Amino acid sequence: MIEEFYNNNLSWNERISSIIDKKHSDIDPHILEREPKLSFTEEGKIDIDVMYPPSLEIRTNDSPYYEYYQRVKKVFSD
Repeated sequence: MIEEFYNNNLSWNERISSIIDKKHSDIDPHILEREPKLSFTEEGKIDIDVMYPPSLEIRTNDSPYYEYYQRVKKVFSD
């Protein structure tokens, strides 16, 4: 499945591929051997809920994230 994901989603365009004689980068062996194993949603996206389950989330205070969100929102809305 990972190889298929690379081929379908991480390939370079034809011009770049013709110059470097490769369709995509080499797959990092650490990605192939990682635990938990990568899994994909039906849409072909990496299922981050498997990789980062809520039970392992150590931060309970979301205020720094909310403050960051508000600042980014202001930048793009002004």
